[in-house]
Amino acid sequence: MFSIAVQPPAQARANAKLYPPVIAKGRPAGTTEIDAPYLFATAVLRDADGNLSLDRLRGTLSATGLCLEETRSSSGTGQPVAFMFPDLSVAYEGSYSIRVDVYYVDYQDGQGAVLVDQVETRMFDISDLDVPSQRPSSEERSIIRKLRDQGHPVPSSPV
Repeated sequence: MFSIAVQPPAQARANAKLYPPVIAKGRPAGTTEIDAPYLFATAVLRDADGNLSLDRLRGTLSATGLCLEETRSSSGTGQPVAFMFPDLSVAYEGSYSIRVDVYYVDYQDGQGAVLVDQVETRMFDISDLDVPSQRPSSEERSIIRKLRDQGHPVPSSPV
């Protein structure tokens, strides 16, 4: 279903925007491009023990689904949907991961939003020291480039 298409950096400074930005990508079963506006995701921070650290993650913690136009869908079910979190930062030192919860808003069944998937980034470290910036992998750069080419404001490297 969903996966983390762009991972956060392995190390970052406290209160600095994470670059590359976290981007999740996928498609819930039974949906099409028309359903993209009805999909949204939230980001939550988890510490090294798996506990939620709600007061430590800063920035825009929710994202609307963006159709990630590709030349051909490998699954044959249409284009994947991406969720970008362009300005996340972590306030305190420690080791963390970010869990992305994906929801579908179903106005017809009366439940409102239904959780359809959860995916988690790899662990990363936050310190109070300056750390070198990290380049996205070639696959991650490809996702970032596709989003930029489609007019979505993906942040650039801070250096």
